[in-house]
Amino acid sequence: MSDDSLITLSDIERTSPSVFVKGLISQSQIESLSDSVWKETEGDVSNVCERKLTTKGRAYQIGTLHKKRVTLYTALSKEISKTYKLLEQGAGLRELESQRDALDAQREHFNRAHQSYQELLESFEDTEAS
Repeated sequence: MSDDSLITLSDIERTSPSVFVKGLISQSQIESLSDSVWKETEGDVSNVCERKLTTKGRAYQIGTLHKKRVTLYTALSKEISKTYKLLEQGAGLRELESQRDALDAQREHFNRAHQSYQELLESFEDTEAS
């Protein structure tokens, strides 16, 4: 064997990957294959790297979510009071419709905060019980 027939590591690094697989599969197949492999590994990593909270961290999150829930409940109560005042004053249809939209938005924010709080609370109680 002559020295010319030996392939060195630098030769491999300089050679494009398409030369190695030339004739086996096309470049578009390589790109679609690499995209699908990347997406699969992305999903695997996100499933594997689930973070576990400590008791102290979970208690902090529960406290934070509770404060947010209370704050949004207060804002919702204020919107309800404002709606009652508008009704007592005999407000027009347009004012009531805009107030209804604001009330619906506040209610939706409160519902999301309450749901987050309840989910964390239930999982915390389940963890503590086990």
